Amino acid sequence: MPSRSLASGYLFLLLLATGMPAKAGAFPADSVFKNENHNARKLLIGGLHTGLWSGSLLMLNKEWYANYPRASFHLYDDHLEWQQMDKCGHVWSAYQISRLSDALWRWSGVPGREAVYLGGVTGIAYQSIVEILDGYSAQWGFSLGDMAANVLGAGGYVAQELAWNEQKIRVKFSYRPVRYPAELNSRTTYLFGNTYAQRMLKDYNAQTYWLSINPALLGITTQRFRWMNIALGYSASGMLGPFRNHWIESGGGEASRYDLRRERRFLISPDIDLERIQVRRRLPKTILFGLNAIRLPSPALSVDSRGRIMLHLLYF
Repeated sequence: MPSRSLASGYLFLLLLATGMPAKAGAFPADSVFKNENHNARKLLIGGLHTGLWSGSLLMLNKEWYANYPRASFHLYDDHLEWQQMDKCGHVWSAYQISRLSDALWRWSGVPGREAVYLGGVTGIAYQSIVEILDGYSAQWGFSLGDMAANVLGAGGYVAQELAWNEQKIRVKFSYRPVRYPAELNSRTTYLFGNTYAQRMLKDYNAQTYWLSINPALLGITTQRFRWMNIALGYSASGMLGPFRNHWIESGGGEASRYDLRRERRFLISPDIDLERIQVRRRLPKTILFGLNAIRLPSPALSVDSRGRIMLHLLYF
């Protein structure tokens, strides 16, 4: 079963964004609220974090872990699962939770460096709770690899803010639906669900993770196109199980599809850092802030693990 990281990360972000105060569009780029001290806002954001943190984890526990047997706390080595796509999901989730949490603490009047640290702690702590729940599930276990990915995502965000006071390397996500052969319907539905939302969260064959790099980091600067980035992507395909394409059917029989090759794909593509687009009004700024967690469709060049090179006129 695919990792809970991306689903839990999306759930936390969705609940947190839904519960944000109306003026939370004043994110770090808006200096109006940068250095103000509003105790009511701090209490609001603290309560919002605590309530939605607890609520989303309770929902995750009820909807996911309750369907599987419990066990005593144990470790689980999953570093070879899903061609490491699940680890990319952990990096993305921790990074995005840290980014949003930092923005909300700054809105409340917490000074920049303190808000950055609070955001990073939130990203790691939330994902750590998910790992602890995994540790008590007989189906999975506490993964040191997942924790390392969580720290990398949150730590990468914090380190950039402290070093540059901005994000020169952004972690992004994109999704493109995969059409599977009809004879695999039962297997893919079991693994990935059957709705668009379920597939987006669970189907590692359909996900791509990106590092969107500002050219200034490479010594290339231009004022006219300061929002233009270079994105390096990673995806995988052909996966019908965590380690191999072999499984036990519900009736007890064995099934395998070793004819479907499990492959990796590496990509390079232009990208847009939406937060570098100059806008003054809060609503557009908030929308751009939210959309900057995903990579918008654009041309891409890919090479797979067999060395095949392909040009994609529009890659999702």
